[in-house]
Amino acid sequence: MLWHPEQLKLDRERARLLAQLDVDTLRLGVESGLPQPQAFADPFRAVAGHIEEVTSCFEALLDTVDVDEAKVQQFLEVEAHRFLVSPVHQEIFPRRRLGRYIPDFAVLKADGEYHLVEIENPRREIFQKVGEEPANILTHAETQVFDWLRYVDDNRETVRREDGFGTIYAPTGEVVAGRDAHLSETARRRFDFKRSQPGRVRLKTYDDVLREARAYAATLRRMRGPG
Repeated sequence: MLWHPEQLKLDRERARLLAQLDVDTLRLGVESGLPQPQAFADPFRAVAGHIEEVTSCFEALLDTVDVDEAKVQQFLEVEAHRFLVSPVHQEIFPRRRLGRYIPDFAVLKADGEYHLVEIENPRREIFQKVGEEPANILTHAETQVFDWLRYVDDNRETVRREDGFGTIYAPTGEVVAGRDAHLSETARRRFDFKRSQPGRVRLKTYDDVLREARAYAATLRRMRGPG
């Protein structure tokens, strides 16, 4: 905590962000199972190293010829690996029931809201080769996530009371599917345009997941400063 940010020549918003990063780093260190002497002696470097190591293992899994959705789900459900779903979180729940639905992951955010994540088989192409339109796997997954959000909007009190999402109000959603290498230049432009549109559902490839994790690790390493 930074009790007197003015003494450090920080504005209050910058101080708040730095304090939140400290809390997030501590949480990731605990979730990763890092030895406490290592984690607390140099927490930013310890957690960054853990993120980089797990991210490389995840990339190796994605590159295997027999990878499928079940293997990805199994890898991401390990507590020390869940940061790949969302580096910043209060808690991440695998397969938590939401009425008649079961999202692959439900992310409880710092503000008490939820982010619901659907993952797909990374080997399945998300754009058609002929016509370069979105493939059924992508449109079906996107529709499924919208169904979850609509269900919450229509049954908010039930979801809070019976499903245990006590602070849920207007959750967001996400689909993770496909690899960058599957996308032609035209498909990439269409995909980028599609996911740039405002809305409650985000679209990401698995390569986006890898990039985001590595960027977060790089941010943590910069927090150490010189030496």
